[in-house]
Amino acid sequence: MKFLFLRQKILKFVIVSYGAQKNLGYIIKELKNMTPLDIKTKEGEMVFINSIETLLKKNVEKLEYETVHRRKDVTTYPVEVHLQLSTLGEKNIFVAIILDITERKNYTEKLENEVKERTQQLIIALSKEKELNELKTRFLSLVSHEFKTSLSCILTSSVLLSKYKLTEEQTKRNKHIKTISDKVHYLNTILNNFLSLEKLETGKLTNNFSNFKLSKVVDEVV
Repeated sequence: MKFLFLRQKILKFVIVSYGAQKNLGYIIKELKNMTPLDIKTKEGEMVFINSIETLLKKNVEKLEYETVHRRKDVTTYPVEVHLQLSTLGEKNIFVAIILDITERKNYTEKLENEVKERTQQLIIALSKEKELNELKTRFLSLVSHEFKTSLSCILTSSVLLSKYKLTEEQTKRNKHIKTISDKVHYLNTILNNFLSLEKLETGKLTNNFSNFKLSKVVDEVV
């Protein structure tokens, strides 16, 4: 889009490209009776006025900025403005090249939303990983404690077994042998549970269904 307007107290459109007319919804006859402020929003008016004053003071040769334009149907759209002071014959004019940046803004907004969504997903993933690491730490601490306790029982029973050498002490020997057997079985169960956890994380765990008495499980827990 290209707007040319005179440098007067009230700026008027001189030439407006067809693309600008189509986008704004005004025909050239209508635009020639309007000022650039008629297509600005309230926020954009002050930005435009300050830009004009800056160019008139010749502080810079050209200005680039983003603002919002208002169409005839009152809808708005974001634009990028390239504004500079020029001449047309003996008249000083302002030349404005306006780029509709709706697609760019939509893409940027979409990209920002995707970044925000991915960031949220990453936060959730990190939170789950932290929780999993805490569970692993607690699990390993529990396993370590259970191993020490069970190994201590096995060691104690082994020492006591060596003291019961008489035939009539077989009952006591059987008691400690059973303790050792139970503790070894218990440690084996812990190891299997630990290996199951590793399989669960790698997705290699398969389920095998079986029937059992719930009362037995409760008795073991108790």
